Amino acid sequence: MPITSINKPQAISGHRGRDRWLRAILNQHDVLTLFELRVAVLLGIHFNCTDGRCDPGYRTLAAELCISPRSARRCVAALVAHGFVGRNEGAGGHHDQKQNFSLFMPPERGTDMGGPT
Repeated sequence: MPITSINKPQAISGHRGRDRWLRAILNQHDVLTLFELRVAVLLGIHFNCTDGRCDPGYRTLAAELCISPRSARRCVAALVAHGFVGRNEGAGGHHDQKQNFSLFMPPERGTDMGGPT
């Protein structure tokens, strides 16, 4: 089946895109664990709305959320598995190096957290 705009993940961009993504992620409370939601929100906070970069390291995520780097990795892996986040890890795979994440809009759901569209 060819990839169309219907089944292709939509990467976010800009302030509005980031804000829509955060609201959509918060609406995934029945899909994600509390830790996964916290990591997702922190990734949204680290998203640079000007250049589209989102590159905190796992240690940074862990330190800011008072969790272990391993827990941060597990949460990111779950977000990737759900299709909300993409990651392009740098060469070497060091635990303390910055990662390059992409944020993708979750599929539309029946309810919304509210706010402007």
